[in-house]
Amino acid sequence: MKIVLKHLESRYNFLAKILRRKICLNDLSIEILKAILKF
Repeated sequence: MKIVLKHLESRYNFLAKILRRKICLNDLSIEILKAILKF
């Protein structure tokens, strides 16, 4: 179970890095996310 959690955590961190990079490149991403969350 711990191994699975560790794997998911590392995968999440990887996705978070990609998302952060995209948001840094384009601030519109934040506005799009807000619009989706409101929806």
